[in-house]
Amino acid sequence: MKSYIISSIEENQRVDKYIMKVLGKASKSFIYKMFRKKNIKLNDKKIEGHEILMEGDEIKIFFSDDTFETFKKEEDRKVATSITFTILFEDENLLVCNKPVGLLSQPDGKGENLVDQIESYLNMKESSFKPGICNRLDRNTSGIIIAGKNIKALQLINGAIASRAVEKLYLTIVKGVITDENTIEGYLLKDEATNKVTIHLQPKGDFIKTIYKPIKNNGDYTLLQVKIITGKSHQIRAHLQSIGHPIVGDHKYGDSKVNRYFDKHFHLNNQLLHAYKFEILEIEGQLHYLNNKQFEAPLTAQFDTIVTELF
Repeated sequence: MKSYIISSIEENQRVDKYIMKVLGKASKSFIYKMFRKKNIKLNDKKIEGHEILMEGDEIKIFFSDDTFETFKKEEDRKVATSITFTILFEDENLLVCNKPVGLLSQPDGKGENLVDQIESYLNMKESSFKPGICNRLDRNTSGIIIAGKNIKALQLINGAIASRAVEKLYLTIVKGVITDENTIEGYLLKDEATNKVTIHLQPKGDFIKTIYKPIKNNGDYTLLQVKIITGKSHQIRAHLQSIGHPIVGDHKYGDSKVNRYFDKHFHLNNQLLHAYKFEILEIEGQLHYLNNKQFEAPLTAQFDTIVTELF
């Protein structure tokens, strides 16, 4: 028999989800069969599967050692070769990171990513919780990513983002001169085969809404603050390109002539897009102390140099 006592960072998740993590090689149907046969119990009671775990709950798995070894999930604790993100804020609930250019947000099986680096960082602090990130950035976009350090915090931040109670602001440099703040709307359709999106004025795909505000221009380029109301893949990059103001350095949606100029003069090989400020407008429960809390991420050294040179 194996016994598991639920910790504070593991509570607020369904019992079936927890068991599927413990018995990673078992099918969902097998696990539910074990619930029905009372071979797995929660607080010495039969499990239905939908129960929400609380701190101090006890799960007992009545398997032989051989059976348990057959179905248990193999240990896959990550040991990152390096930690390349910087920490903007950390407490018992959240880790707010500044992701560098070139680092994937999530694992894709091919290379270094932020989730694995965060897990390695937390492992060094003796945490057993597998972190989850609440927002994603493209590989070559830098800036703020929020990670939950327990299930409840992850759920609360995800809920706040979904209800648009988290304001997300970006800085970018675009081709051309923009003098007025504006709100643009449209529909974004993604081609999964090419990993590229197109913008449409008529309903086709997901509705998107982007607000941009010029900060300064030099007659050729404009430094913009961008606020996304919706958060879709490649939204800012494709939306700005669709109105004739592609982001500098963007090799998927940008202007090749502009990109060659910035490569030659600044050795730039990524889009100049940075998630620089997040504000939590309203959140309840154990994260209520974060109401009106702002997080700011400094520009990368290269982005900062280009801003200084251009403007």
